[in-house]
This record gives sequence, structure tokens and C-alpha cells, in this order.
Amino acid sequence: MSCTVVVLARNEAARIAACLGSAEGLDVLVLSMGSTDDTVAIAESLGARVVEVPFVEEFDRARNLASRYAETPWILFLDADERLTPRAIQRIEELLESAPEDVAAFSLPYKTVSFGRWIRHAGNWWPSHKSPALVRRERFHFPGGVHEPCRIAGRIEKVLPRNDDEAIVHESHRDLSHYLEKLNRYTSLETRKEVAGERELGWPSLARRFGSTLGWFYDETEGKRDGLAGWLLSVGSALYELATDLKLSETAPDRAVIPPSAEAFLREASLASSGRRSSEPSWAPWLREQARCCTIVPAERDARRRPDSTLVAEVGDRLWCVDFPEVVEPCGPRALFLAHDRAMDTLGGGEVQLVRTLRALRAHGIIADLAVGEGATPESFAGADLAHVFSLHHEGRAASLAESGRPYALSPVYWDRAELRHVAPRCMAIAEHSRTLSEAFSGWRTLRREAAAMREDGLFVETLSEEARRLVEGAAAILPNAAIEAEALERSARSSGASVFVVHNAVDSTPTPDDEGVLADLPQSPFVLCVGRVEPNKNQLGLILALKGTGTALVLIGEERYPAYARLCREWSDPSVRFLGPRSVGGVRTAMKRASAHCLVGFGETPGLANLEALACGCPLVCGDRAAEREYFGDSARYANPLDLDAIRKETLETMSNPLDDEARAGLERTAAAFTWERAAAETARAYRAVLGHRER
Repeated sequence: MSCTVVVLARNEAARIAACLGSAEGLDVLVLSMGSTDDTVAIAESLGARVVEVPFVEEFDRARNLASRYAETPWILFLDADERLTPRAIQRIEELLESAPEDVAAFSLPYKTVSFGRWIRHAGNWWPSHKSPALVRRERFHFPGGVHEPCRIAGRIEKVLPRNDDEAIVHESHRDLSHYLEKLNRYTSLETRKEVAGERELGWPSLARRFGSTLGWFYDETEGKRDGLAGWLLSVGSALYELATDLKLSETAPDRAVIPPSAEAFLREASLASSGRRSSEPSWAPWLREQARCCTIVPAERDARRRPDSTLVAEVGDRLWCVDFPEVVEPCGPRALFLAHDRAMDTLGGGEVQLVRTLRALRAHGIIADLAVGEGATPESFAGADLAHVFSLHHEGRAASLAESGRPYALSPVYWDRAELRHVAPRCMAIAEHSRTLSEAFSGWRTLRREAAAMREDGLFVETLSEEARRLVEGAAAILPNAAIEAEALERSARSSGASVFVVHNAVDSTPTPDDEGVLADLPQSPFVLCVGRVEPNKNQLGLILALKGTGTALVLIGEERYPAYARLCREWSDPSVRFLGPRSVGGVRTAMKRASAHCLVGFGETPGLANLEALACGCPLVCGDRAAEREYFGDSARYANPLDLDAIRKETLETMSNPLDDEARAGLERTAAAFTWERAAAETARAYRAVLGHRER
């Protein structure tokens, strides 16, 4: 036969004899990757040629050496746990005798034996076909990744067995211990080839992959008919997916891989195993809280729904229908809101703005659908008159919008981060290496002078990515939250011919009952409050340093998503600083009503939803002087340079020493009352009319 059987082996003394014995009479070449047992001796005693080759963990790559040592036109790759049958050999001979020139490989059938039993059903493993094993010499290449197919220069012909004896027997798993050993090795190799961000690692996705894999092997392909072996293979295959996900999550600890409960994880897995969609996506509780009462149910693309309900698509084209309690007669344009692919994981101010605007637009007869991530394109939603893109973080979105021909408005949710990127690591380094508070203050003063000079020289101007710039240039209207944001965007984009419509950020005026649960965590004495994710932009570290040694109680509410930064904040804190973590809307407002000041002296707030919330609660503000705070609050707040610890201390302590009476607090509430979601929706609707060429009457 014009074919060489090539067996790649490393320490396969227990199985090599059965493998080579099944190929008796054929030209056999064993590539030994540094075997230290009797593999080589056994192979040579059975008449095989043996060549030592370097060991590589991605073992498939070593197969590429076969062309160097095999002399026949064709090569048949056989693993040590695979066996040829007489009829399989006969079929291979027939294939080679009549192989057309354009055929460079044959994909042969396999009969898989796992846990001592031929798997006839589970996973549709009979007949199974893997990467082509019968290939023309020098017309193949193995990339080396686990389960990554061989690349063939030519046509591949798939061979179907005329009877089960024509298939190569693959004795895949001896027992459960052997299976788990292979699972651990292969999943470790699998994680190395994954590209960051390529595999969604939110806990619902982990649960769905686990559940759907188990359902496919055991129920859909009737693995239960394979008895105990079918059950073990089904569970093992699901564990393979879960183990890969968990190993990947070790390298991306910021991802939302932790489920709220075991019950939630198992419920999601159970629904996926039966092919059903979950009745509650992970973001549903947050959306219900922000949108104020809504029903969220699964939806199919062709499902009938109320004309005034909102369709939500997640990455992967998962669809949900959101019904609000009030019935609205659609009388304006239908909009498609486009959020970036991490929107429902981050759930920050931009996402609050998105959801609240979507809800408030209903009063204008404008119904909006929502597409989250790149998996849902504008073409997915027939009937939308225009798109509304939130944020500049949309890879590939500009091109898809251009192809759709749909006009779009852009809410950039933008602030130039050039200064922050320069000063943030230096602020942390100063805090890391200062031995005393005096040294920290001195270091920040030096940094403040350096930053001021760079800002004056125009060095703190960010250049947008090409994708973001294309998104700006293609917009029919730009909807910034402040005039200063529009100016910053124009500097960074270097051009923008779109009309600008300022849509002010807002605060919900709906009364919220106090959350008594937070009261036990608040100081009894007057305290300063800072609400926001603990991160460099919010500048909690500067606030902690500024107030250290003053005896002022400080309460921080917000998620700690930046471990190194949170660690420094805690290291410089004394017992007067309390970290309460994330709290409910009711809990935040309860704290704001009792705080003597809300201090958010950040590097880029437009103007900061937490600041608006605090003002609505009658809480005095100490803000940063960088972004839109002055544009919103005017004389109703105090301001400080986020790099000026002395100024932060001065403004905060003066606010604390001059407590407001009820009338003054009511004045702050009236200032906040001007910024409503109804106003934001009206400003948005005005921009839509301009985009679509309508005139206000």
C-alpha cells in the first residue's frame, strides 16, 4: 500500500503493541517524543521504524515531521489508542487506488469506545470524524492547538462507513480516572489558545454551556441509551466546558463569573439543558430597579408582542421582551438603542442614562429597542427609524451602521482621560512609597504643578481611536451631557460636522423609602459620603489622604473593581473610614440624606449621577473642577482640583463646619429638580426630530 502508518507516541508501552499489531504488514513509522518506558523497544520488536523527535506539549505539531521521514505518497496518522481493522485497511487501500488528484486528504470514520463500551449515541459519536488522518505527504500542516484541525492544501473527502467494521476503533477513555486526567490536560491546553474576550465568561454563559452540553450528549443525542458509559461521557463533556471556562476565569478575575447563588446557576444550566431560555437574565433585577417596574420575559424573533414593548438582545442574539406597566400609543419614530458588549456587566452611569432615557421617551410616543453588544446588529431590528449609539466603545459598529444606511444619534458619554492616564499611576506610586502623610501631600503638590504645566501646554488632549473617530464622524447628531463634553469631544475627534444637542443628565424624582439596613453601617457623628466605584477617576484615594488626621468620618459606597487601587485606599484609611461596598438605590439615598457632605472630587464627571442624587437629597456637594460640575451646579456646590489635597481638605471641612438648615437643603433639592429624565427625554426627542428632518411645531 502506498501509505505509511505514522504513530506519534510518548510513554505508550501499555498500548503501543495493540496499535502496531492492528497495522501488521504495513509500513509503520513511530515518532517517539522522548519516551522513557519500553515504547521504543516494543515498537522495534514489532518491526516498526522508530525516529526520536523533540517533545512538544501541543503534540499535534510533531506530526508535521512525518513528511520528513515517510517516503510514501500518503500518510495515515494513527494514535496509540486507535486500532485498525482488516476491513478498515481494505477500505483505505480502495480509497488510495482511486483517489483523484485534487483530493489531498480523507476524513475517515471512527468507532469510539469509552468506559469499556462502544458509544453509539451520545454526542452523535457514531460514526465520528475528526481532523483528516489520511493525508497526502507534504500537503498538510498541523497548527498544534488542542482540537485544532489539520490544514489541508486541497480537497478533503469525507468517508462514510458501509458497515461498522470499516471504522477505526478509538479506545478513548479506559475509565473515569483516565478521562479526568485527559480532561485536565486538554482544558489547560485549550485555555492557552483562547483570545482574551473571545469567550463570554459571565456566570450565565458558564451555566448555559454546561447545561446545553449535558443536554446535547445525554438527552438530544440519547446518550442514555449507551448506559453508564453514556452518562459518564455526558457529564464529563459538560465538565470539560465548565473546567475550560473556570480556568479562563482565573486569568480574568474582573469578569462576572460568580453567580448570585447555586440555585441561580443550576436553574440557568437546567433551562439550557432542555433548550429553553431563562426567564430571567442576569441584568433583569438591575433593569427593573432602574426602569421602575417592568416585566421581562423571553422572546423569539418572530414572537408577537405589544407594539409598545421593548425588545432587548444580548450578545449571542438572546432576545427578551420588556413590558412596562403603562400602555403607550407609539406616535413617534421607533429607535434602536445600541449599547457596547460589556454594558450589562458594568452597569455604570452611562447604562443608567440609557435605561432611564429609554423609559422616559415613552411619554413622547417614542418606543426604543435595545441591542447589547456586537452580536446584535442594526439589521436585527426591522422597523427602526434611527439608531441611538451609547458610548464610543463599539468595535466594528461604525461600519455596520454605514452599511445599514440608518441615521444615528450618538451619546458619547465621554470625557478626555489623557490627564487621568498620566496622573493616576503617579498618584498611586506616591501613596505606595510615602512613609508619612506629609510625604504624600508633598508628592501630590509636585504632581499638581507638573500636571498644570502640561495642561497649559496642551499635552492633555486625547486622540480618539480610528473606530471611535469614524463613529463620531458618521453621526447625524451628537448628544453630549454638557457643552464642555462636546468641546472635549471635538478636540479629541479633531473634527465633527454633526449637529450638537446637549441632553442633560438627570435624577429620578420618585420618592424612595429609606433603607433601614444601611443605618447600622453609618456613623452616629456627622460624616462625609462618597458614592461611586472605587477607582482612580473617582479619586477616593485623594479624599482619604485629604481627610486623614482631621477626625472626619468618611463613608465610601461603591464596588471595588480595581484591587490595587482599593488596597491603597484601605492602607491609608484609619478606623474613621468605612467601606460599605455597593448598596441599593434606597440605601444610597438614605446615606445621602444623613451625610453632611457628598465629596466626589473626580477627574471627569459629567456631572456625576451620584452628585445629582446627593443634591436631590439636600446633601451639600464638594466636586471636582475638571468636567461638567460647574455647568450643572453653579454656586450650589464647592469645587477643588482633584490633585490639590489641601483644597479638598479645606472645602470639605468648611462644608462640614457650616451645616445647612432645612431651607438651604430645600434650595439644593430645587436645583436638582431641574434635571429630570422627562427633560432629558424631551431633549433627546428634539434631536431625533432633527435627525429625521422634522421641524418642531
